[in-house]
Amino acid sequence: AYRADLFRYCALYTEGGVYMDSDQLLLRPLEDAVSMCGGASIGYDIPQYPIDAKPEDTKVPGMQMKLLAGEPGHPLFGCMLENIVQHVRMRHISRYPLNLTGPTLLATCYARHVGRGDISITYRDTRPARWPYSGMMGAKGLVTFEVPSRSHFSELGSQTANSASEFHYH
Repeated sequence: AYRADLFRYCALYTEGGVYMDSDQLLLRPLEDAVSMCGGASIGYDIPQYPIDAKPEDTKVPGMQMKLLAGEPGHPLFGCMLENIVQHVRMRHISRYPLNLTGPTLLATCYARHVGRGDISITYRDTRPARWPYSGMMGAKGLVTFEVPSRSHFSELGSQTANSASEFHYH
């Protein structure tokens, strides 16, 4: 996952464009899911505890990165790259693994650059929702659907959930 995170930020920083996780199915036009006018577009994530949570631990806020968009060279993506490289060089270990390359690091970089006024939060994760309502919720409703896999639902049996053509939405 760390390598995938690094790749998505390298691609967005150098080329710009839109990144979407392969298990997300876009349900609305792209312009409903990302800001076409902003410098960068991200989502809101649910605060989470570290993997080995202790009673005194607090939840750490995060920004969602299953769907990202932006212009080439945007400082938000540059901040992510700088921090990821620094973590690797320092052999940084965290009880919050999402701090290394993921949503909590993105929240840190967002906080540093929010004053620019060109970062849009266009959706929120609906992780606690039950299927079929899980995905990314935008201003006009569900913008992406997280395609379930066999590991999520035993009734899928030998079906593969990787092909969106197997599912019909109304």
